[in-house]
Amino acid sequence: MWEAGCRTKKLISFLSCRYLILLLFNTFFYSTNAQSWFQMPDFPGVERDDGASFVINDIAYCGSGVVPFVALGDFYTFDLLSESWDTISPLPAGKERQYAAAFSDDSLGFLFGGFAGNFLNDLWQYDPISDQWTQKTAMPSVGRGGAACFVIDSLAYIIGGKTDSAAAIAEVWTYNLYTDQWQQKADLPFGNRWRASASSNQANGFLAFGLDESLNYHDDLYRYQPTLDQWTKTSDFPKGGRNYVKMHHFNGKLICIGGYDSSAQFLNEVWSYDLANTNWDSLPPIPSVGRRGGISFQSSSAIYYSTGLGANGVRFKESWKLEDPTKLQEFGQEQGRIVQLYPNPSYGIVHLEVSEKELGNFANYQLFNIEGVLILEGSLQAKQQLNFQPFNSGLYLLEINLKQKHILKKLVKH
Repeated sequence: MWEAGCRTKKLISFLSCRYLILLLFNTFFYSTNAQSWFQMPDFPGVERDDGASFVINDIAYCGSGVVPFVALGDFYTFDLLSESWDTISPLPAGKERQYAAAFSDDSLGFLFGGFAGNFLNDLWQYDPISDQWTQKTAMPSVGRGGAACFVIDSLAYIIGGKTDSAAAIAEVWTYNLYTDQWQQKADLPFGNRWRASASSNQANGFLAFGLDESLNYHDDLYRYQPTLDQWTKTSDFPKGGRNYVKMHHFNGKLICIGGYDSSAQFLNEVWSYDLANTNWDSLPPIPSVGRRGGISFQSSSAIYYSTGLGANGVRFKESWKLEDPTKLQEFGQEQGRIVQLYPNPSYGIVHLEVSEKELGNFANYQLFNIEGVLILEGSLQAKQQLNFQPFNSGLYLLEINLKQKHILKKLVKH
């Protein structure tokens, strides 16, 4: 949008920088205010991480998890139409847990496994009509927690996880939601995974990220074809390995939220993977601090994220809504492949990455505040860090001058 309108210095000199910033500010809020993050009512229970959720019709069911040294079993509903919370029956006494896998069909919800002093293999079914939990057939294998899960047709796939004796495993099991039967599938051909991310569309499943048994962080993405029981590698994630990422399939794209990486960073990043074009794009991050182990769920028009663990052991009950993330392409996909800027919003430190073939000898940047005052400038490198922590919170404009392109990016400082 801006690249076409601001290609030359002649146009920049014609319009004052202040006018450009104000115009960008207005354009940004006009185009994304209805399609970005909104804060929802807080999660009604105690702050926690490692909880679970499933959706039945227009109701999300959220609960379990952990506070320091105490597993939780309370559950709550979030009405996706009224966007309000309510309370439902907790798990039976003594069945509290964290790291459970959750899934559902059109009428019933399920909670599998997890950790409560030891790893569990039990399965619980929730009936929203009776508001009751009923124990179903346990998985005929060792207990596990932190398994990934997706549903295709009537089968829930329980993938990997951690056990009492292994930091990560490669087992894949299916549970038939209608016959209450388990079946073991072929192990993951690419190795063991714990706290990987999974989602599915009507035909295929998808798995990314996670830790292996040596605690290595992975950045790969795989497509699963159930008719062949076959995994195929697609595109690697461009920002390195991580785990605890929440993944959703949304209108032909995989939306990946938050997580934790090998540098011990709690992340608020949001990324989109286009299944048709096989490319990754960054989206607006959660407008709060980074976190892992949150609860997430989706409606037909939005994705919701709540709770989680941040740095220094701080847990949250914030709830956020991301409206139609497939429409959020900041300044176009082409510019996104030339320039990567993250995190944004930030607390004053952002990473700037530029395609090397676009740099040229005199590539440079200039950062302006909302008043049009130049506060930072310098030559461009393929990878660098911009630090504007000493300056006030608010909106900034980054002007990027490349060999054959002129790009404007907005920056938001908390």
